[in-house]
Formats: sequence, structure tokens, C-alpha cells
Amino acid sequence: MAHWTVLVQGIVNGDRAAEAALITRMLPAIRVMIRRRGIRAWSDVDDLAQDAVADLLVALREGRLREQEKVAAFVAGLVRNICSDQYQRQQRLVPLETEPASGDPMDLPPERAAHEQKWSQVMRAIGALTMPRDRDILIAFYFRGEEKAEICSHFRLDPAQFDRVIHRARTRVRSLLLADIDG
Repeated sequence: MAHWTVLVQGIVNGDRAAEAALITRMLPAIRVMIRRRGIRAWSDVDDLAQDAVADLLVALREGRLREQEKVAAFVAGLVRNICSDQYQRQQRLVPLETEPASGDPMDLPPERAAHEQKWSQVMRAIGALTMPRDRDILIAFYFRGEEKAEICSHFRLDPAQFDRVIHRARTRVRSLLLADIDG
């Protein structure tokens, strides 16, 4: 811990050697975190890792890290945000040939229309959950791909509690979906 603090303080003070040392130690871990977030192409991993390092250095130079011993947690948050942004950008990139000519659902291929209908039903069911924590945990775990440990830390749950909460939330969503199908 003290080693990180010394490096961070060096960066805050403008020490380029401290920057190089931090990058050398942090870059392999950043790449692993990115791969764990589902980025498989090594070129994308390298690009995102460079973005994370650049953001980290800017934040450290500007003194935005209040607790210098928590640099690893800060980096994990940066990686989570960068990977989330990358995922959202990829979702917006739709090949031209798959774009429907108009907004009419009847113009969509049947498989895509069925998929979009199911997606809409699931999102309505999640939105209908009465416990905000259930919604937040389901979205964080299944849609944003956050790690169980991160979610447990954020919601102050132990792993066994997390398992019970997510099981109950999935059961409620399943019940809402079945009621939607039957009704």
C-alpha cells in the first residue's frame, strides 16, 4: 500500500519516473480487468488499456484521487466505465443492411421482431419490480457485467446475501413475465 502512495504522490508532484513505474506495474492488471469484462480482441484490449492509463494519469496529475492508497479501486472503476462506454458504442453501431427501411415493426425480420418483443417484456418486468435494489442489482450484474464482489461492496451485501437477493429478484421477474404472457 505504501508503495502505491509513494508512486501516486510522485505523479502528483510531476515525477515522470513515478508515472513510468506506475504504468509498468498497473498495465498488466488493467489488461486483465478489461479481458474479464468481455473484451476479447487484443487490439481492443490494448486501445482500452491505453485509454485507462491516460485517464488514470490525468486524474492523478490533477489530484482527483483523494485516498492515494486506493489507486487499485480507482483503476477498477476507470476500467469499468471505459468498458461500459465501449460496449454502448458497439451497440449503437448497426450495420446498414440490418437497418429497417422504416420504424414499422412489420418491416423487421421475424426473428429480430420476436427478440425485441422479448427484450421489451423483460425490461418492463424489471422496471415493474417494487424494490429498487432488485432492479439495480439485476441490471448491474446481467446487463453491465459488473462483478459479484463489486455489487456486494456497493450494496453492502455478503456473497450469500447477494445470492439470495438476485435469486428472489429473478424469481419475481419470472413471475411478472409469466403473468404478462398469461394476461
